[in-house]
Amino acid sequence: MVLTEARDLFLNDRETYCSDKTVKNYRNNLRYFFDFVSDRLQKDPSQISLEEIEKLDINQYSIYLKNKIRNDNNPNFKAKEPRKISARTRKDYLKDMKCFWMFCIENGYCQVNPSEHLKLPKAYGRMVEPLTVDEVNIIDSCYSINSTYGCRNLAMIHCLLDAGMRPGEVVRLKIQDLHFSEGYFVIHFSKGGKSRIVPMGRTVKKYLQYWLEKRPDCSHEYVFCVENGDPLTGNALKCVIDRLKISSGIIRLFPYLLRHTFGTSFCLGGGNLEILRLYMGHSSIETTQGYLHLADNLRFCNNIYHLDPIFFVKAY
Repeated sequence: MVLTEARDLFLNDRETYCSDKTVKNYRNNLRYFFDFVSDRLQKDPSQISLEEIEKLDINQYSIYLKNKIRNDNNPNFKAKEPRKISARTRKDYLKDMKCFWMFCIENGYCQVNPSEHLKLPKAYGRMVEPLTVDEVNIIDSCYSINSTYGCRNLAMIHCLLDAGMRPGEVVRLKIQDLHFSEGYFVIHFSKGGKSRIVPMGRTVKKYLQYWLEKRPDCSHEYVFCVENGDPLTGNALKCVIDRLKISSGIIRLFPYLLRHTFGTSFCLGGGNLEILRLYMGHSSIETTQGYLHLADNLRFCNNIYHLDPIFFVKAY
């Protein structure tokens, strides 16, 4: 079997249970490997059989990624100082490649897995400093609650900050997912296709109610929209945060920093780690434990953004 045929079968298999975004990542990450092998063997991937790929090819690909410059295949990208791709990105590329070979072995498309003994690079994440109370006050002051889209932006930002949502979950949030009287969100079709319930604090509730009063008439049920009434997109949300980074002067600001602040603040407030895992939609408690580690390093700091007390009271 040739590489392209095996790739198509692999992607078709993943489409049955992975999100479109995950399948797209598999396709893009495998493309780097296929391009490398094609150059190395001087053949088109449609002419390279699985049996032709050897352990040496895999090792050379790993070395190539170790020295790969970011965006070196984008002629429109101009960097002042060329930087290599991060260890985390390199690890993602290699993990997806190993996953492809495991699929081929499991389905009998080849007899030997050339990537079996490949060691993945260690990717040490850099510490993400959560937002302080003062910084959140600066962020809020960048928008007027009397402005329609100032109201919208405040509501979006506090969905990330006060409910720990992922950017994609904010984009997909629908009006029927907001339960104001009961005081919670229902977040559907999260990462991994799971759904969860998250308490709705007073601040985010206030901004959401203001926004829904000003929200233009739309032909859809999504909470957030752009100026012409179309549903908000992930790129539109990113642009809002990029502009906010400039207007607030908080250069380290990015969408996931708001979610990270939620997780760290929950741990600092004494919240239960398993409950935080459920609120954030993590499939593994190991992911959630990273927030506990960060919170332990920040015990001395009392200026980290505080979550609504609703997260720390008993139900009855």
